[in-house]
Amino acid sequence: MESLIASMLKKYETGTVSRRDLIAGLAALTASLAARPAAAQSGFEVIGIDHIQINARHAERSAHFYRDVFGLIPIRAGAMTDESEEIAHMGTPGNLLISFRKFEPYGIVDHIGLRVAPGVSGEDLRKAVEARGGKFNPPDPTKPPGSYVHDLDGLRVQIGTKVATKPY
Repeated sequence: MESLIASMLKKYETGTVSRRDLIAGLAALTASLAARPAAAQSGFEVIGIDHIQINARHAERSAHFYRDVFGLIPIRAGAMTDESEEIAHMGTPGNLLISFRKFEPYGIVDHIGLRVAPGVSGEDLRKAVEARGGKFNPPDPTKPPGSYVHDLDGLRVQIGTKVATKPY
């Protein structure tokens, strides 16, 4: 990008292009960048909300409530294959929506998980997030696994491409 602008300026300074042509070229360059999606500019694209994690006193009972009241179904997610009082996953076919974990304080949203398009490594994702003003925080041993970004109000946001969900 910088080399393109430098080349345009050099052509203007040497008289190869007019001031009007320089301005038109810079305007076209700016318009083309604005038209690009943020994903193309930043190295990743968020393609959906993967899940919301709610801290629960008893994960399995919470999952049953969401099944009975809202019609959600149990979902297997990642390495988690057994539901228990420690963790339960609920959603719709093929979509993990809510993860219940036995963590205090109960009844709060612990974090949201955002799913990004595949094809970006964890390190590239970290670099892209930091280039956009976010800061990755390393895993906290007292919390669920994963690296997180905190939003402006302190909410943890987990982002990643690895989402393995299957209906039971």
